[in-house]
Amino acid sequence: MTSSRDKGISSPAKLSRTAMLLGAALMLSYLESLIPLPLPLPGFKLGLANIALIICFEQISPLSALFLQILRISISALLFGSPTSLWFSLAGGAASYIVVALFYAFLRKYVSELGISIASAAMHNMGQLAAAAIIFSSAAVFNYLPWLLFASIIFGSITGIICRLVNKAVYEAENRRKTVIEKI
Repeated sequence: MTSSRDKGISSPAKLSRTAMLLGAALMLSYLESLIPLPLPLPGFKLGLANIALIICFEQISPLSALFLQILRISISALLFGSPTSLWFSLAGGAASYIVVALFYAFLRKYVSELGISIASAAMHNMGQLAAAAIIFSSAAVFNYLPWLLFASIIFGSITGIICRLVNKAVYEAENRRKTVIEKI
């Protein structure tokens, strides 16, 4: 399988695909804010918007994924959050982006979207805990780490499976399109 970024997609196409993924990420962020979770973890979310980040890495480019991450976090904080949630999201988003970038740069041949998503979820949670430790001047927040890492495995797996299904559907659609064009 080859991703779109290997095919030299033009800038307008990258921009429009990134914008569509940003819209999807914002929609997922909003929907996620409506889902009550029975977990004793303050501020915990499912991480569904991470689907857009991983798909953007796979289908477009790391730079587009970086812009998507920054814009999603900023717009989500403005629409659904607070200044404090912005700092938590930026810290988690930066940690998440870095781990996804490292996986795609060095380990993509060996690790699927599932593994990348779990690692991304874990790093997002650790980034947020680091921000909380700084903001609240207390290392006590790290008591949540085992619970958050466990939740990262569960919810990172869910988002990873969704990413795999979406990427597979995109590749199949691209192959069908190529076959139709070749027949013409």
